Amino acid sequence: MYVTDTGEEYSDIARHVQGLFKYTNILANHIEAQEEARFRWSDEHILNCDSTTRADIEDFIQEMEWLDDKIVKNADFLKAKMKGILACVGIDATDRNLRALISRLYKESEE
Repeated sequence: MYVTDTGEEYSDIARHVQGLFKYTNILANHIEAQEEARFRWSDEHILNCDSTTRADIEDFIQEMEWLDDKIVKNADFLKAKMKGILACVGIDATDRNLRALISRLYKESEE
């Protein structure tokens, strides 16, 4: 088994990568759910303004807050995972590099 400069075996890196893709997919699913909720809102309520009630608006806001919270939590976890992976191969990750990597992984997970 090959060991990196930081002392981690490749199997540890593989475990990190596996977790990374799992959370990339979770994050993508939350973002997709948020977009669907926004579409439902515009489709059902904005086009029919007269039927919009205060309760509908409050329900929508709560749904968006819940989804936003899930997205933030998964994005934070994803960043931590990525930093772990990059550290395994001796790369000190900056937030800017991580944003680019998250963006690339998200696009690849959609394909």
